[in-house]
Amino acid sequence: MKRVHFVSLIILFANQLIFAQKSMDNKTFQDSIAVDSYGGVLSIKGTPNKYFTIQQINGRYCFVTPEGHGMLALGVTHLGAVQEIVPNNIFQTKYNSNWDTYNNEAEKNLRSWGFNSLSYHTNGDMYHKMPGMLACYPIKNSQWKSDTAFSYEDVFDPAYHAVVEKHIEHMVNQAGNNKNIMGYYWNDIPQWSLDKTYKKRGTNWLTFYRELPANSTGKTMYVEFLKKQHRNNLESVNSTYNISVTNWDDVKSSSFSTTDRNKASVKSDDESFLRLIAREFYRVLGTYTKEKDPNRLILGERYLFGDHPDYVLEEQNQWVDAIAFQPGGAHINIAEFEQMYSVVKKPIMICDHQRSFYTDDYPKTMWQQLPSQEEAGKSYNDYLNAALKKPYILGYNRCQYISRGAGDVLKQGLLDINGNPYETIVEYMTITNKDLLKRFSNGTLSE
Repeated sequence: MKRVHFVSLIILFANQLIFAQKSMDNKTFQDSIAVDSYGGVLSIKGTPNKYFTIQQINGRYCFVTPEGHGMLALGVTHLGAVQEIVPNNIFQTKYNSNWDTYNNEAEKNLRSWGFNSLSYHTNGDMYHKMPGMLACYPIKNSQWKSDTAFSYEDVFDPAYHAVVEKHIEHMVNQAGNNKNIMGYYWNDIPQWSLDKTYKKRGTNWLTFYRELPANSTGKTMYVEFLKKQHRNNLESVNSTYNISVTNWDDVKSSSFSTTDRNKASVKSDDESFLRLIAREFYRVLGTYTKEKDPNRLILGERYLFGDHPDYVLEEQNQWVDAIAFQPGGAHINIAEFEQMYSVVKKPIMICDHQRSFYTDDYPKTMWQQLPSQEEAGKSYNDYLNAALKKPYILGYNRCQYISRGAGDVLKQGLLDINGNPYETIVEYMTITNKDLLKRFSNGTLSE
């Protein structure tokens, strides 16, 4: 046997022993950790409240349960996806379309794997078993939507405000008096970047407003903005936007089809008006959410890294208790989190993230694909350990629970398409989760 190969075998065997020892240690910890009825760690003492809050305890931000104990939120998204019938009708064939059967198994699995909470897109009864977040979708500008499904709304129009109110009201009514509802999200990975959205869609927020009818609320607001921005100088507007109008009413009627959106002065105006759009949008969302439920947390929109100008975050900031991000990639870029925290100065929730791995049945997967369950498990461990060293990171939500298909692409979960756990990655994640919770409980998680 070659010496190099022999050394490799020794290292592999040593790693396996370490892994096995950690597994035994975490099984012991699972039985010994003292938590309250919501999953808050008794040794992390905060101030109790009617519902979940966010508090800074010993220099670290964390969720605090209604009983007043700190909680490191480790959860899973999209438990409701079990009802999707592609690639198979697993909800009917395995669970006999019975929510109790599914929920009981899901809770048992999640708790045994070191998860203590849920995220959005979960069937309602599960929220009586484990804490979690609710969400609403008051606008259809999510990055993942098809061009035909993607749309904007005139955020200045009172008729749209009424639509938003109904979305918020439905979400709040779903929460009711359930103390397991930790708080609220709004929209999912909205496209705010003007350049990125235009490149992907051939439109963006400003194109939408420029093409609104002359008598619309939004077009009126836009023209008033131009009047102020250009100091009531119509010739300045004509020159900047390459239009030929003789009065401000004609500006309202213009579609700006000859405007060069890449011109520096146009881009500067566009960024300024986009800030006003964000300001009004979040004012409406924030006002209705706080009016309908003044006691629960608001985590706002779930942003995709790199698809939002900083000033959009600033405009949302006054209405939310924390910021929710959905990062990409299997390996962490901690500088992205540091930059976002420098802007918002509020705690951050990693609200939806994962890495996938190759299988013969589904070579194509959503999220970054790694070669094996082992590599994905190691990536999970490295990512969470690096992220949670930062005292402003509240927790992590893994996407998703059960694998579902989209054509020949798999949205890979912790269970395969037949409802069986991916045993290797689940074991890695279990060890990571329980080690993180142990360090959180003894105050050694942060840097």
